[in-house]
Amino acid sequence: MDQNSIKKHETDRSRLWISVAMLVFFTLLTFANSWHDALVFDDKMFVGPGSEQRLDSLSEAFTRDVWNSGSGLYRPLLLIDIELQSRWLGESLPGYHLANILLHLLTTLTLFGFLRYLLRTFQSPDETSDFYALLAALTFAVHPAHTEVINSVFNKSSMYVSLAAITGLWWLLSNLKTRPARGWIGLGLIYSIAVLFKESALILPGIAVAMIVLVTEGPLKARVRRCLPVFWLLIPIALYFWIRTTALATVGGEEASETNALISLLEQTRIASETQSLAGIATFGRGLAILAWPYPLRLYYPEPGNLAYIAYISAQFALGGWAVYLLAKGRPMLIFSLVFYYLALLPSIRLITIDSATLHLSERYLYFPSVGLAIALAFGLRALAVRAGRRTLVIVMLPLLLVLATISWDRNAQWKSEVLLFETEYQLSKGSDDALRILVAAHHKYGRHERVAEICDENRLEFRKSYQFAFACLSSYLHQERLDDGLAALQEQAMHGRGWLPARLSLASLYQLRKQYQQVVEQYADIIERTVEPALKDFYKGEMLLAVYPDDREQLELARRLFQQALAQDPDLDSARMRIERIDRKLTNIDALYAPADSN
Repeated sequence: MDQNSIKKHETDRSRLWISVAMLVFFTLLTFANSWHDALVFDDKMFVGPGSEQRLDSLSEAFTRDVWNSGSGLYRPLLLIDIELQSRWLGESLPGYHLANILLHLLTTLTLFGFLRYLLRTFQSPDETSDFYALLAALTFAVHPAHTEVINSVFNKSSMYVSLAAITGLWWLLSNLKTRPARGWIGLGLIYSIAVLFKESALILPGIAVAMIVLVTEGPLKARVRRCLPVFWLLIPIALYFWIRTTALATVGGEEASETNALISLLEQTRIASETQSLAGIATFGRGLAILAWPYPLRLYYPEPGNLAYIAYISAQFALGGWAVYLLAKGRPMLIFSLVFYYLALLPSIRLITIDSATLHLSERYLYFPSVGLAIALAFGLRALAVRAGRRTLVIVMLPLLLVLATISWDRNAQWKSEVLLFETEYQLSKGSDDALRILVAAHHKYGRHERVAEICDENRLEFRKSYQFAFACLSSYLHQERLDDGLAALQEQAMHGRGWLPARLSLASLYQLRKQYQQVVEQYADIIERTVEPALKDFYKGEMLLAVYPDDREQLELARRLFQQALAQDPDLDSARMRIERIDRKLTNIDALYAPADSN
């Protein structure tokens, strides 16, 4: 190697280490305030002092679903990862968040290496490739749409899948020409691990095929032939579904065969209708819009209005047309990036779903798909630099990166407090059911009944939509001695909501406390009229007599006979048995009260 080659090699190494140092510095700086002492949402169930999903042994992770409740989510390696951290970190909550930050950093550095390899292989082998790869990786590193995944311990699975996808594709591509068998075997091993972290990894073979067909050189037939070994990945797919089906074959405590469990899974699978498919396309467009401009960020993204719906679909057709045009010009990276994005997001938005899950979009779904768009960004930045110059590119990109990092910093601060996070969601959502539910629950936890009452006053029409919200409002109104407002909340739910039965029963109890027995009778009369089962009809008739005539022996005996009838019709109705015991005690006390005095 001559002196110039040695000098060039040393310069390349220096640039590489400078790029790595910059990525480490800016990633850690952007998420320095994510290293907090707080847990939100699902994290509370898996880590920290209130965790309920701990493993008795690491092997247990392979024999249950995530929630150990028949949810169907099978992520054994995620459970093992969380369990190992729990054993090491205990109740040191900042440690869990630090682990997430470091995992994001590792994913970012791996992405930078992959982008650098792609640029040098398919665009330009000179040192400028590092510059464009660095800018694209920095954008990925500080992007606000990644804040939920980084701040949530449970959602780290998206980072593991992304890391596996980048590593697997890089390994395959670097070995495809000279040692294809080695490349496919390596991808298969990585793939087998990734699917045990999260189900969205199942689409990795599709991305690999798209990469080979769209990106590599040669006639189309030759590129298709290069893809044929993808069929060997059917082995890890089959193995995954066998393990999953075996693990989830126990439902409700009863053993079911693997075959029956698989048949049940297939029976529950639903493919979106034509209308839902259009909504799904719009959801893809909304995801692109969030990644293009991630402000303001939401926990829940409602379905777009008509104009936005049309705009999202139209923009995708325009972008797709541009990608096809560039492909015809010999520039395939945009269309490959879009295929990557769509495939990566497909499992999350429920176009093909289990049972009644609905189409929806959340910020956490976008981490993995954004890896694909980072590829388009790297090649797009190079094309822009050719036209406008690298200095112009720096002038444009530096303020943009600063803005993205600032948004991420602010969003991290909201994740420090679930109340602040939910208040932000409430202000943005204009009173959606989900936002109201989580916000009042958070304030209730800290005893902030005055704030809950304010929220209830602002959303009185929501009483009839959500019985959880109505009952939360009732509780806070009672704490503030606003009984009439509490009654109004329950009446709305009783007349119009799905929770009419608990609402009616609660109304009856409140009217009983106020000794308004006519209203108690009205509530039970409505319950009895709407109840179909004879045993329950008798039960509620007895409840009504017990509530209205608590000290009348004749009425209590009648109520006792009604409870006995209910129990005869339904021997498992333990509440009827308890009422009988309660009445017997009352009758004993009444007899003792009116027993003749001892003459002595």
